[in-house]
Amino acid sequence: MRRYFKEQCVALLASLEKADQQTLDLIRQGQHEVAIRMLADCQQSAIQLGTTIDTLEGEGSKPVHTLEEYCEAVYQLRERLIAGESVALQQAEADLHQLTDRTKREIREDLRTQFEAVFCPYKAAMWDSLESIYRAAAADPDCEAVCIPIPYYDMEDDGSRRAGHYEGDQFPVDIPIVRFDTYELEKRHPEMIFIHNPYDQYNKVTTVHPRFFSENLKKYTDCLVYVPYYATAGAMAASQAMLPAYDHADYIITQSPEINDFFDPRVKGKLVPLGSPKFDKVIHTCAEPPAPPEAWRGQLEGRRVFFYNVSLQDFLADTGAALQKMEYVFRTFRSQQDACLLWRPHPLLESTIDTMRPAAREPYEALKQMFISERIGIYDDTADIEASIALSDAYIGDS
Repeated sequence: MRRYFKEQCVALLASLEKADQQTLDLIRQGQHEVAIRMLADCQQSAIQLGTTIDTLEGEGSKPVHTLEEYCEAVYQLRERLIAGESVALQQAEADLHQLTDRTKREIREDLRTQFEAVFCPYKAAMWDSLESIYRAAAADPDCEAVCIPIPYYDMEDDGSRRAGHYEGDQFPVDIPIVRFDTYELEKRHPEMIFIHNPYDQYNKVTTVHPRFFSENLKKYTDCLVYVPYYATAGAMAASQAMLPAYDHADYIITQSPEINDFFDPRVKGKLVPLGSPKFDKVIHTCAEPPAPPEAWRGQLEGRRVFFYNVSLQDFLADTGAALQKMEYVFRTFRSQQDACLLWRPHPLLESTIDTMRPAAREPYEALKQMFISERIGIYDDTADIEASIALSDAYIGDS
C-alpha cells in the first residue's frame, strides 16, 4: 500500500502544479475571482495530502513541512488578490514550482516504500500453510503483514451454502488479527495477497465467502500467491493439477521442484519451488516442543504416543475400508498400557461426510463416541497439528 500511496502522492502533486499554472494564467488574464477560488482549492488539497502523510508516517516529516510552506505561499498570494494588491507573478510562479518540486523529491526520498502483504486463511487448523511466510513478512521492516481470517461455509450436496464459520479467534495469540469486514481491499490495494484455498465456488464441502474468491482478490492486488494447504511425501493427487485459483494466481508455491511435474502444463510458469510452510512449522515446533494440554497429560505420561491420521482422500476413496480400519486401530489400542493413540481426523472430515458420504455419518459417529467415551486415546481437535506431531513418537497413516 505504501508504494501505491507514494505513487499517488506524486501524481497528486503533479495535478497541483497544473492547477497552480492554471491559476497564475487566470491572474494574468485578470480573472481574479476565479483565481481566488482555485487558490483556496489548491490550499485545501495540500492540507489533505499533508494530513494523510502524517497519518501514515507520523508528524514532522519533511514533505509535510514543505507542504506547510506551500500553503502559506498560496495563502499570501490569495490575500493579495482579495486586497486588490499587485502580484509579482514571475516570482510567485517560481516559488510555487520550487515548493511542489521539493515536496515531490522529499516524498520519493523520505517516505518509506513498504509493501503490504495480506494473508487470507479461512480455517485456523490450516494456518500452518501460511504462517512461516507471514512471520517472515512481519519481521521485514519493508513489509506490513496483515492477517485477515475470512469466513467460510459448509456446503449442502445440492451446492447451496449451509452453516457459516469464522475462526478469527482461534489463531495464535501473537498474530494480530484484522476483521475481514473492516479491511477495505479496494482502497488499500495491497501489493501481495496470499491464499491457501484454491477452489473458490467449486468445492463440494466448504466454500469461502465470495468476496474472497481468487478472481475477486486479483482485482485488488499486484500479486496473488497461492500456497497449498497440504504437503506430500513426493507425489500429488491428479485432482490438484489444475484448480480455479491457478488461473488468477501470479505464483503458486510448491514444496520441491519434483512436485512441479504433477501440475498442469498451463501453470508451469507460475510455479516457485520454495518449500512448504507446513515443514517450517513442524521443524520449529519439534525443536521446541510445547507442553501438552492439561487434559492430555494423564494419558501421555510414560507412554509412547502414536499419531493416527484419517485423511479426506482415502476416506472418500474407500469409505468402508476407512471405517473398518478406524475400528481395528481403536480396538488394538484399547488394551495397550504402554502406548497412547492420538487420533486426529482431518479438520473437514465431518463436513465432508455430511456432504459426500451421508450414509457413513452414523457408523463414523458411533466409532467417534466409542473412542471418546471409553477413553481409548486422545481425540485431537486442536488447531495446531504441529504441536501434536511434536508430542508424538510414531505415525499411523491411511494405507
